[in-house]
Amino acid sequence: MLKNKRAIIVVIIMITMPGFSFANDKWAWEQFRNNFIQEDGRVIDWVNNCTHSEGIGYALFFSLSYKDKKTFENVHNWMHNNLKKNRYGLYGWKWGEGDSGTWGMVDMNNATDGDMWIAASLLLAHEEYGNGKKEYLNEALELLAAIRTNLIHKGDDDSLYLLPGKDGFIHGRMLTLNPSYLLLHLLRKFAYYEQDGPWRELYKDSRELLRKSRFGRFQIHPDWIHVDSDTGQVKMYPEHRNFSYDAIRVPLFLAYEQKSFNAPELDDIISTYIHLGRVYDAIGKVTQPVDLLNDTMSLTEAPLGFQAVFACLDKKEQCMDYHRSIKKELHNVSKDYYSFSLLLFTDILFR
Repeated sequence: MLKNKRAIIVVIIMITMPGFSFANDKWAWEQFRNNFIQEDGRVIDWVNNCTHSEGIGYALFFSLSYKDKKTFENVHNWMHNNLKKNRYGLYGWKWGEGDSGTWGMVDMNNATDGDMWIAASLLLAHEEYGNGKKEYLNEALELLAAIRTNLIHKGDDDSLYLLPGKDGFIHGRMLTLNPSYLLLHLLRKFAYYEQDGPWRELYKDSRELLRKSRFGRFQIHPDWIHVDSDTGQVKMYPEHRNFSYDAIRVPLFLAYEQKSFNAPELDDIISTYIHLGRVYDAIGKVTQPVDLLNDTMSLTEAPLGFQAVFACLDKKEQCMDYHRSIKKELHNVSKDYYSFSLLLFTDILFR
């Protein structure tokens, strides 16, 4: 039995292809909607005082998950009226207050995970609300075409690599990549709609990259990595060597993929996070960051969203008790967009 009811979540996913089944408990969603979504549909990350494409994509997915059509439409409308696409057909990642004091697009480079969540949510909306019409489907396919054209890089080793954004991530033969953007379950979704597209090959190569991009004694993923696109060699990125803010989503969505689609080939990767959970159990709390270059762990308690990802493995009721305790604590940190997002993903996916 684990101390403080902290361990590793084994994800029990409620999704099927082509659609998803969704959770019924709406408390966390209502809190997220009240705290982070304005009546006009703008999604606000209060910590960074901005709106970003990730938040839009998450909010679209969450509103579909809880069958909140009104909020989905509000967020979707705000996105169309405010979050502009760049010349590549990808959404600029950041909307907020500019240097002149005016509000609008601040950075037109894209964030690939935001584009992917928006595209996937539009596909889900087509399934949920389409009623034979294809507006959401066509919009999703248009965005997928932009992702396919601009964000998939073929290396000299013939592997496909998913760039984190259109600009700034290719440095000669060296690529800067984000393991948490390798959303295998979304790549499956895209392959379902574009069966002749590159998605299955990208899925296979991304899965292999996740296997190769583990470091340190825990053999887990850092927030960012460098990849030699000539040889496929993965290197530590010293300035971003920690398992922390970004990388927490790697085990979250790997477990999602594993349980959703019966992917035992991911067992060896996920087992490393199970081992880390046992270490957290030994010290009595979930901490972050983990320095994968120096093999050291901070003793600073991780945010509540991190703790929601590291819940219990053995008994579901234990897991749900701990999960409920995290929800209660989140009452006191209502501005923490990221923790609420992670909590919602665990609420939806880990039932």
